[in-house]
Amino acid sequence: MANSALGSAAARVALAAWDEIIEKQADESVTSSTALQDDNELKFDVVTDGVYEFKVVLAYVEPAGSGTPDLDVAFGVSAGAVAGGNSGSHVVGTTGGAAVHTVNNTVATEATLGTAGGSRVVVIEGWVRATADAVFSLQWAQNVSSGNTVTVQAGSVLMYRRIR
Repeated sequence: MANSALGSAAARVALAAWDEIIEKQADESVTSSTALQDDNELKFDVVTDGVYEFKVVLAYVEPAGSGTPDLDVAFGVSAGAVAGGNSGSHVVGTTGGAAVHTVNNTVATEATLGTAGGSRVVVIEGWVRATADAVFSLQWAQNVSSGNTVTVQAGSVLMYRRIR
């Protein structure tokens, strides 16, 4: 009993460390498009020269179950430019079980994540500094244009805090 209460208190403290936690309320799908598009919900306002830490827990699926089209992800702003970096990792299936795939990029560089029939989850952490007041957004698209739909799922989360 004491451990679960401690765990709950620790979880509340960890969540309180973020300025805002944005949870995606609806699935969002893309078919036959490799053009990065801003996610409808996973975004927040930034101010000129503000520095922000962020974390995304992104759930996605390609229901047809093929290895194509894969998912490209990046981050962008509605005005100005961004400086920053991010890293992420997700578990991908292999014949011997599972492997962890790690990606390290600047925030505006696309990273390609594999798709499969089942849902996958990637955790991306990073920081950003904007050169203008703007909206900072998760951006995503298919890596290869395909009639197979890629869906970013409801329940995905973007957390952020301003650190300067």
